[in-house]
Amino acid sequence: MTLFTRYLFQRIPLFVISVFYVLFNFLAPPQVLHIFSIYLRDERYASIFFFALPVYVTVAFAISFVDDLGRSSRFADLLVGSVSFYAIARLIEKTDAASPWLFWVIVVPGIFVCIGAMMLLGRLRLAGYGAKRVAELSRRWSLVTVVVMWALLCLVVRLDPISTPQALGIAVVTIGLGLLGATLTILWSWPLATAAYLGACLLASIVFGSSNDIPLTPGKEPGADASSDWFAATAVVPWLAMRGDLDAYKEAKRPYPVIISSAEGGGIYAAAHSYLALSKLQTVCPSFQQHLFASVGISGGGIGNLLFASAEAPNSELRKCGSSNTAVNTDVLSYDFLSPVLANLLIVQVADFFVPFIDISPDGGDVLANTIAASLPDNPRISEPLAASWRPDQARPAQVFVATDANSGFRFVIGSVPDLGGQTAAFFPMTGGEDIQGNRAAVTSARFPWLTSTARLRVDKDDYRILGDGGYFENAGADTAMEVVEQIKALSLDSEHCAKSEDATYEVSGTNLCKCPLHVIPTFTQTVEWKGCEFNVFLVYMPIKSLNSKVPLNDLESLKDADPRQSYLLDPLLTMISTRTTRGELAVSRARRLLGGLADPDNVQGIHVDGGYFPHELPIGDLGLPLGWRLSDAKVAEMAGLTASTDSCPFLYGKPRYWRTLEEEAKAVMEQFRLTGKWPEGKVSVAADETPAAEPDLLSNVKTMNGCNMSMLAWLFNPTLDPTAYGIPGFEGL
Repeated sequence: MTLFTRYLFQRIPLFVISVFYVLFNFLAPPQVLHIFSIYLRDERYASIFFFALPVYVTVAFAISFVDDLGRSSRFADLLVGSVSFYAIARLIEKTDAASPWLFWVIVVPGIFVCIGAMMLLGRLRLAGYGAKRVAELSRRWSLVTVVVMWALLCLVVRLDPISTPQALGIAVVTIGLGLLGATLTILWSWPLATAAYLGACLLASIVFGSSNDIPLTPGKEPGADASSDWFAATAVVPWLAMRGDLDAYKEAKRPYPVIISSAEGGGIYAAAHSYLALSKLQTVCPSFQQHLFASVGISGGGIGNLLFASAEAPNSELRKCGSSNTAVNTDVLSYDFLSPVLANLLIVQVADFFVPFIDISPDGGDVLANTIAASLPDNPRISEPLAASWRPDQARPAQVFVATDANSGFRFVIGSVPDLGGQTAAFFPMTGGEDIQGNRAAVTSARFPWLTSTARLRVDKDDYRILGDGGYFENAGADTAMEVVEQIKALSLDSEHCAKSEDATYEVSGTNLCKCPLHVIPTFTQTVEWKGCEFNVFLVYMPIKSLNSKVPLNDLESLKDADPRQSYLLDPLLTMISTRTTRGELAVSRARRLLGGLADPDNVQGIHVDGGYFPHELPIGDLGLPLGWRLSDAKVAEMAGLTASTDSCPFLYGKPRYWRTLEEEAKAVMEQFRLTGKWPEGKVSVAADETPAAEPDLLSNVKTMNGCNMSMLAWLFNPTLDPTAYGIPGFEGL
């Protein structure tokens, strides 16, 4: 081995470490930058320094294994090692509000740590140990030290998988990577043995893998209680019969609104969006939750649905909607769900890789599920078995979580009512079989790579499924929500058909649907005569989703790209990610057209309560929300300000652009056109006291649109159609 070859060979670990941190700086994960912004806002500078400390130790560790520390080589090693400090410092600088002095606070200590390591090794060699002897002793003692430290950290994280990682914060990333870098540095001293050992570890991980089944709970036998006998859409019958405000709609001769919501995936920001939208609407319309029959959740959206459904609401008489100053408790949304998952991934699971053929790490998804339960320790509903989480006499919605079968590619539905939303999908749990806790069901839908592995679920004896993120199939949940709608419509058709026969019987929970048929009414504002024991319902869909203008049906111009780049490695992955989002958008569009009917399926003439479609959207990209499991208080507050802001709708009763005034003026314009064949020139003034306003920005538009959409949904809780009630029947077309 030549001198030059030997020089490079000893420093390969140091080069690799530097290259890794340069790539880390180049990628600049938004979730990491977001956590740095939390630290900077709270002036937690010690946490930022603690994040950098393992980098110093790892670089110094790699330098200590070099046995030819001459003056020139020491300077070169210090220069290569400083690249890591520079990359980390520049990464932190990319955070908003980062101070210039922070760069030097990160870089300078790293340089001194490396110089100190070199001086210590130099003193040992001057003491007569010799360079090779010192390097050999360093390898042996370092191996023992790293193994002991890793074992202790694994033990601590296993015994306390939540609070300890949360105390370490984002430093679990550099701690885990530091241990990995130190281990590879040591193993590099024996390259042939290392290659054989790592090959065995890799083979064991690929061929054997891990088999961490999702923990299940005993199921309830049929007839065990009122929650175990419902199947698919038949559950809507006892649920309707037990609504506390059903008589108010009967007396007003209006159909009863049955709401189905869906929440798209996207990690913590999707969880925050669905939780905020549902919770804030509940404060505006106290009867909202008892009309929410089912909530469909994908990935993070399902976790937000779970958090909302864990709060009990009364199933009572109809309560009016109104301007609400009641604040939604958002503490759970800024809870640190990320650190426990990262600690398990980078410390325990990496250690598991180095111990082949033995499983020592828990499933990452189960760690996330337990963290969700720990975020609300006084609320047992979070981890309640699904079969026990829904009863027709309560106001809690039926939970529907959507995963993707990794082997078949089909939807896999996990829900509290057997087969609800699973008409064309496999379903779990079924009556009489084993059950699953709500937090684990929600996380099963959120298994997006590589933070959490796929889930292994035993659906029956000798029948297992490997499940991935529900967003692989369709990220909005609209397909599953429309299956719930179709199941209710099919039940309605069956009941109406058998009602034509005098002797027919269709028993559902003591109700003969042939005598008490279920009718799906296409519009809410029409007068409906309730006859005898029949049910009249109006189906409503509320998608909770991101605002995305790049949908081919809406704007072909937005898809133009004059000079697109190709990537052999990244294009397949980017295509998959883009497809999951676009398929969700198209599914929501199909749902809108299905509910809106043939008259105006695309809402060209405006949105009206009779369309049954009430979207709630947020511009995720413009808000700079990270894809991960940690969200700052500031971002939560910003999202909350744009969510269900009904008071910001300009068409509410008493405001200058009151909807009744617009409706009357629109009718006058139409009448003038009918008589003269000409449209009036100029802008029609909607009110004398209305003053021109500046052009609103995107966030103002989103706030107004969400406010009006939710104000229109509030009209559903006004069965008498009182024109002074809180809410609007429609907008943009009035």
